[in-house]
Amino acid sequence: MIFLLSGFMGSGKTTLFERLKNSLTPGVGFRDTDQEVLALHGAGFSDLGSYIESSGFSVFRAQERALLEQILLAEGDQLVSLGGGALDLEMAEKIAGLENCCAVWLDVPFEVCWQRVKEAGQRPLVKKGKEFLEQLYSERLPTYQKSRIRLHSDQIEAITELSQLKALAAK
Repeated sequence: MIFLLSGFMGSGKTTLFERLKNSLTPGVGFRDTDQEVLALHGAGFSDLGSYIESSGFSVFRAQERALLEQILLAEGDQLVSLGGGALDLEMAEKIAGLENCCAVWLDVPFEVCWQRVKEAGQRPLVKKGKEFLEQLYSERLPTYQKSRIRLHSDQIEAITELSQLKALAAK
């Protein structure tokens, strides 16, 4: 099964991804779409934020979508960390209809996400301000709500192995 970690920036996708990756589950592929897009298209850029600022969000989103389409064709168990805006409603509905895919929404309150991204300071969209990001968060909620699994903050911390996500997906 392909598990797609989704949620707003600062929701903890990378943290959960790294925790599960470090659990050394045999036979599982681990992919981070942000890092893969940077590796494929961002030669000469030290970080994703710099690449996005240079190439533009529309170019980045097109590259991200093409990569996601490719990932959906993969076989076997995969854990994929998506960028916060990687899913749109069309893609979320497509994923919801696939038996081999399971979107996992890290449902973290906006204020928590805001504090995390503000302190990290490496996100291009943070420059647009809190109000802009809060609106973006609200706009993305219907897409995130299409996910098969919804994890709240306390549940995210309790996930330590991919088998736990498999059990939730089977319900």
